[in-house]
Amino acid sequence: MELTSENIGLEKISPSQLSTFEECPRLFYYAVWLDLKIDEDQLHLSFGNAIHSAIGALYLEYDDNFGGAWSAGNFENVKKRFLEKWKINNVSETSFNNFLNTRAGRESGFDTREELYKYMKDDGIAMLKSYWSEKERMLVEYGHDLTDFEQYKKVEMHNPEDKSDKLPIPLSMRLDAMNRDKTKIVDFKTSKSKYDETETRKKIQGQCYLFAHLMDTGEFISKFDYIVLRKELKSPDRIEVVQLEYDMADMLAFYFRGKAILVRITQRQFDRPAIGHPGYCNCLKYEEALSVKGIELKVTNHVEGK
Repeated sequence: MELTSENIGLEKISPSQLSTFEECPRLFYYAVWLDLKIDEDQLHLSFGNAIHSAIGALYLEYDDNFGGAWSAGNFENVKKRFLEKWKINNVSETSFNNFLNTRAGRESGFDTREELYKYMKDDGIAMLKSYWSEKERMLVEYGHDLTDFEQYKKVEMHNPEDKSDKLPIPLSMRLDAMNRDKTKIVDFKTSKSKYDETETRKKIQGQCYLFAHLMDTGEFISKFDYIVLRKELKSPDRIEVVQLEYDMADMLAFYFRGKAILVRITQRQFDRPAIGHPGYCNCLKYEEALSVKGIELKVTNHVEGK
């Protein structure tokens, strides 16, 4: 089957969607290719977006007071930005009920969504205070003099060695930030768990950002950092930095990796991984919502005839 946007069934693809396909093609099938909506719980996405926005405000304090650097800055402005984005309506009843169904929710003793909101608000402020206290070290040790926050990119994907060899749909994403001298791209994450550098480097998502910048500008940036703000740690140091570096061979490999995914989508290869598929994968939630195999088979038949 020819690799075209019509045969793929998508107008564009994002880093998270590529990552989802590699982790579980069946989940990709439900959530992305069919665009089924079964759960409008945006709790953690909303919280992460509020943190990202506040980090942008933190670096504005540096830019706005450049003569005195951060010595003239005010953490209250960072906190204010966070609270402008993180409001009680971000914690819906659905989000709260989903939280109560987790082990952490059962152990929390929370009775209302207001309690969960306040808990996450206080934790977010603690994370941002940690970043504020570590900002000079981040600048000196990691070169995190950050600017150009939340840049949207939608780029053609072509073979880095042959521009005539290109894919039929673009790569679409938001870059969280770059350093001022354009030698490093960074992505912010919030997480309870520590990131493993080796496993993180293998994942396709981080490479997407470097590849997109290359496609957009023709200039290759080799360095990529995940800045992880850790949730619910007792330690006041909540910041973890995972430094990754790639070369042009990685960008060429990424192109063919992405192409292989699009070929599999065109061929409707949406089976679960035969090995290593976790029992908590959200593909199971979709199948529960679709009420069993009869509806699933109908959807599958629709896909094959699409």
